[in-house]
Amino acid sequence: MARKVARSRGFTIIELLVVIAVIAVLVALLLPAVHQSRLAAQRMLCASNLRQIGMAFQMYHTDHNVLPMALVLHDRPWVQEVGGAAAAEG
Repeated sequence: MARKVARSRGFTIIELLVVIAVIAVLVALLLPAVHQSRLAAQRMLCASNLRQIGMAFQMYHTDHNVLPMALVLHDRPWVQEVGGAAAAEG
């Protein structure tokens, strides 16, 4: 009579460590690509915002035949307008 020894069909610790190491390498390879795509998206968003600002200036100029003011001095009593230029009182 031959006795058969029942063997567990689970993973060994070495196999689990190898799988974890492979996953870590794949994540390490993936992170720079994700970072580059995030930077590209930020650059695209910035370019889009600048384009929108430029279009707003262009539409304002079309409607009013002048570019918008760069500085509004109405709410600053300590700043006095002299000859078209703003000068601070000492």
